[in-house]
Formats: sequence, C-alpha cells, structure tokens
Amino acid sequence: MKPPAFNAAMRSRIDRLEAAVGSPPEPTSRSPLVTLLTVLTAYHLGDAGPGRSLADGMAAALGYPGGLVFRAAMMAPSGSPERADLNCRWSAATRRLLALKGVSPDCDGPAFAAAVEALYLDLPKYFQQHQMLLACGIVEAAA
Repeated sequence: MKPPAFNAAMRSRIDRLEAAVGSPPEPTSRSPLVTLLTVLTAYHLGDAGPGRSLADGMAAALGYPGGLVFRAAMMAPSGSPERADLNCRWSAATRRLLALKGVSPDCDGPAFAAAVEALYLDLPKYFQQHQMLLACGIVEAAA
C-alpha cells in the first residue's frame, strides 16, 4: 500500500517556508511545517516510537534531560534565556535532521522539500498518520 502523499498545499508551504525552520514558533502557533518538522525530529533524532512518546522523543532530540525541562523551555516567554536556548537547540536539531538527507536549512526550496518528503516517507505508517499531522492538514487520513 502506497503511503499517503503530501497534499499540494503542504508541498507549496514547504517551498515557501524553507527559511522558517530556524526557530520554533510561540507555543500557540500551529504552523504545519513546524508540526511536520517536530514529528520528523522526534522520530529520526529522538527515537520516538512504540516505547517512547513523541514529546519524550522531541526532548531527547533537543538534548533535554527529560520532558519536564523541555516543556518548561516551550512555555518560557520570548526573549528569556530558556527560550533562546530552545531556539539554539531547535536550529541545531533541524540542521542534524536535514543532514540525514544531505541538505541544510540554507538549501534551495526544491532540495528542502525533497529532503522533508524523504524523511516523511521514512517514517513508519503509524507516524505518517500521527494525529498531529492529520490535525494540521499535512496528510489526509488513510482510507
């Protein structure tokens, strides 16, 4: 069975928003690209999976000692030292994630999109259909 394809809107967003991967949004933001990169980072760099939650995988990928410290950083106000540290960790993780496919956040739009799509296709099916990806419209529910 072929995995669900990226919808055209997501492909367009990836092409337009490649520069937006430098720092995470405020906690209330629901950027589909950042949501996708979060799932990819948690799985590919943080070993999220059947024995490890997405949140724990993301904390590990960003080098936090545990979920509580990661959550505190996510809830810290903009401009705080904790938020600045989170931004640095996010940038470094994004670079490591994209390096798995031989590109950097500074690459051109098509190369970035191809790398993100390849990382998505490397996810197991249960992560390709993760609720976070369904909720923000990146993928459609499998029939």
